Amino acid sequence: MEQSSGSIQGSSSSTKGDELSRRWEQLKPVILRLYLEEDMHLSTVVKIMKTQHSFHTVENSYKYYFNKWGVSKTIPGTVKDAAILALGKRIRDSNSTPAVHYNGQVIGKKKLRRHVSATEKKREDADSNIQLSNNVFMVWNLPYRAFRSSSAIADHFSPFPDTPAFIHISNPHISQSPRNLPSPNDAPTPTVLAVRNKELNERARLFVQAKHEDLFRHMEKAEKKILTTYMYQFWLFAFKTAKHWGYGPLDWTADLLEFDRFKDNDLPTHSSPNTPRSNVGTPAYAATPRSEGSAGHLTSLNSHPSPLCNWTIHAAIRIRFEGKERLYAESDENIAGPDGENTWSRWPKTSQTFEEKLQAALENSSFSNLNPGDLPMTLVQITKATQRSPKVLLQESFGFSIVARNEDVFEELLPRVARTNLEDSGIYPLHLLTSFLDGSRMCCNLFDDALNLIAEENSIEKLYVNNHEHTVLDNLMISILKGHTSCRPVSVDDKFAKLKRFTGEEVDICGRWDADSDCIRELFAEGHAAIPVEWKHMFCHTSVQAICHCIGRLFGPVFAPPTNFPSGLFTKRCQACGIPLQLLPLHSLVLTTVHVARSGCPGENLFGMLACLVCLLVNGANPTKKAHISLDALMNRDSATECSHEDLDPLQLAERVPDSLMVGWTEEVMLGWQVFCSTLRYARDERRPKSKKVSKGKDRDDDFNAFLDFSDDEMSGNEDIEDADLDDESDVEEEPCSHSKTVTKNFYGGSKVIGTLWAAIQTELATYRRLTADDPWISEYFDMRSLLDGLNNGGLITIPLVDRDMMSPFCQCGRFLEVTDEACACVDEVCREHFANLDSSWSRTAYIRIPGGHNESWYDFY
Repeated sequence: MEQSSGSIQGSSSSTKGDELSRRWEQLKPVILRLYLEEDMHLSTVVKIMKTQHSFHTVENSYKYYFNKWGVSKTIPGTVKDAAILALGKRIRDSNSTPAVHYNGQVIGKKKLRRHVSATEKKREDADSNIQLSNNVFMVWNLPYRAFRSSSAIADHFSPFPDTPAFIHISNPHISQSPRNLPSPNDAPTPTVLAVRNKELNERARLFVQAKHEDLFRHMEKAEKKILTTYMYQFWLFAFKTAKHWGYGPLDWTADLLEFDRFKDNDLPTHSSPNTPRSNVGTPAYAATPRSEGSAGHLTSLNSHPSPLCNWTIHAAIRIRFEGKERLYAESDENIAGPDGENTWSRWPKTSQTFEEKLQAALENSSFSNLNPGDLPMTLVQITKATQRSPKVLLQESFGFSIVARNEDVFEELLPRVARTNLEDSGIYPLHLLTSFLDGSRMCCNLFDDALNLIAEENSIEKLYVNNHEHTVLDNLMISILKGHTSCRPVSVDDKFAKLKRFTGEEVDICGRWDADSDCIRELFAEGHAAIPVEWKHMFCHTSVQAICHCIGRLFGPVFAPPTNFPSGLFTKRCQACGIPLQLLPLHSLVLTTVHVARSGCPGENLFGMLACLVCLLVNGANPTKKAHISLDALMNRDSATECSHEDLDPLQLAERVPDSLMVGWTEEVMLGWQVFCSTLRYARDERRPKSKKVSKGKDRDDDFNAFLDFSDDEMSGNEDIEDADLDDESDVEEEPCSHSKTVTKNFYGGSKVIGTLWAAIQTELATYRRLTADDPWISEYFDMRSLLDGLNNGGLITIPLVDRDMMSPFCQCGRFLEVTDEACACVDEVCREHFANLDSSWSRTAYIRIPGGHNESWYDFY
């Protein structure tokens, strides 16, 4: 009986144990939800299970089963980071928090929120001193559709790594518990808000650090659209404020900037008020590619630029004066009147600085018609970083003043920014000035001001080459191709293969459109980033004058860089031996001329390229210097089996241009090419017998090359031979030229032919413009056919400007004798009698001061 009783008792205990085990398994989901998902303390879980589920057990039993189930609240930080990253991808368009499983167990939402809070606190402490990186704001010069068609960066998407195998995300509707059900108005859960805020803060950090490509990779298309639109609106606000600095509206609001009028066709107009970013769907449309040769893609535009240039006339005046009269009202009300600029009033003298204007705009967003809360990043972090970065904001403000080309704000900022370290700013002011060169408003004046003041505070040598390894002269060549051909950026540099527009296309060098013009804003809103070739015209006198003036300003002073410093354009590398095939300036000019001849606009005659050639020659460019050149590499036909490069001077390169590239050239272009080559041939041939011996002393070229660790010997193996030839030349000289100083290394002070041609070119540029669409591009006084005949007949210049003695006295080097500024001769200084037509069109003329640099004494230094 005792044995039987023991068996019954054991069986009863076993049954109770089985029932208890089943009870544990039945309640396991509830227990784990409370303990893990809701991150409750164990004692709290025990109480809830007792009161709500009549499950009476002690804490040690829970610990036993947790160990049996492999449950632990200890989650590695790397796992929580991976879980939060995975959540960030899943909750962008959801207000509910999915369950996150790690090795089969749920990670508590409170635990995730605490981890987010802890990591963000550490980052906030680290970010408390973070400052703006360079070029944070200036790069946003396109609205979304135009930006998307301009570069591949806009289409970067989803760089996130795949979710690790040990992390599993379940759908919200499957894992929702009674405590996690969405609120009636579908408000986001605390975990959703925490993860979203973390993501917004991380994006703000990327923005402040100017990691724009990484920033775009963290966003979906709708988010990219909102961010790009907002930042373009800020860019346009900064541009308009700088352009009209000192008069007109004190604050350019969204209404004044007319963003509703010039909105991208598919831009979302609203977003959910419940989220810190837009929840709109991604619009479906195709990016608009750059079109060339067909006007069909422009039929939807209401505005088009005028085909006729505007221009500037340098004169002995203290202020800039436009032909279109501007009346300033004596009023404190600065609003945009119905008659536009003509009714605007001047600002009070107590106005904010330009940097303060930009800072205030970021803080109040009055310039935008978008809700700042919809931005896919935390704006307050950006404003705080801006406040902590006065030097960077000053440099960006200076950049905007360059783009806007307003002399008042430019001159206000220039002395302060010149005292900063511009080399590390990423702005490259001389390159930026030439990218936004405006021959219709400022010509070379801002460039001259910057050059002279920067030379005092910074090293010109360090600013002469930018981050693309392009010189300032290279940038002038790019300006020619950008404004007057259908060439794409890759034409000048293989590094630009992904770019579809040049920097500064929104500003026309001859004043026919600006970044805020109706035609430009309509073009951008339609998704076109590049200027249509139909809008461009040939390399006109306004553009030529601005380019040549800048060349003279750049290479004239004693602190100037060497004219023959290697170019960064059209650079290749030999596929066989690996040496860089780098051109010199005149070689680069030859290839630029070929591009203008092949891809230029109707009416092109290459007069402008001839002017650039002669301008470079009189400023010291050497037509006898050779460079390693491969025509096969330039035409992308190079092979890795054998070297195809050879040492060529500029004329030899021009003579090697294949006939296949000349197919389709007009008669005018072919004549211009022949004049160009004949001038180059005359200059090269004349250089050897008439050049003086090269000075053995140290000059500015030596200093410049020493600083940049560059040697002319690296450019050409023939340099030693050339120098030896020069030493053997005759010492017979022509009548000496007072401008031919050793310090300038300017040979053509001894060349009457090149000098006469330069004087004639300056006179043509100062006296003639095409007034109507039916007028010729060159005046009757500069005959290209006669010039070619004279060059081929021993250098006899027989054009009317010379034959009729129409020019004022000039030196044999081509510089006029009685000028205020030798690099910028005025119309009354080049003509014996007035015959100019520039002042015949008052509304298209702007009178500007003669530059105030060191030009009058350039050649007095020894």
